[in-house]
Amino acid sequence: MQTQDNIKFFNFIPNIGLGNIKLSYKKNDIIKLLGKPNEVFHDKELEYTNFIYNVNNIELNIFFQYKDKKYDYMSIHVSELFINKNCLFNYTKTKLLKFMERYHKELNVKFEFYFTKDGIEESIEFKNIGLMIWLEKNKVCNFIITQCSQCSRILS
Repeated sequence: MQTQDNIKFFNFIPNIGLGNIKLSYKKNDIIKLLGKPNEVFHDKELEYTNFIYNVNNIELNIFFQYKDKKYDYMSIHVSELFINKNCLFNYTKTKLLKFMERYHKELNVKFEFYFTKDGIEESIEFKNIGLMIWLEKNKVCNFIITQCSQCSRILS
């Protein structure tokens, strides 16, 4: 849903975060900003905690990843994302790649991307800006925001 609130809240900021959510935040920072999560999941084996929020009927997942029981990094998973007031949800792969090429040029960042395919799902990783975009049946359906150095680790 393209409202002014959604455009502001779900605005992507390369290698920084989403709206007011910064990738440098810890759990307490997120709770101060967004309040208590609707749900919390802990997976000790995979070493992560997931805060789940519902923002304007859009599910927002914030993962806190650990390595050897120490905090490692945070990633934000969401189904709606805006770049320069453009909602990328449901873009086709062709339209997305053209848009992202222009966006990288605006940022003066090298345009590189990597594809991963798993059945009907496909992801496109834009490491230089800390963004992974998932497609299903050639349409954008989900986004993962993280610091650029962490992108490929999320897939492993």
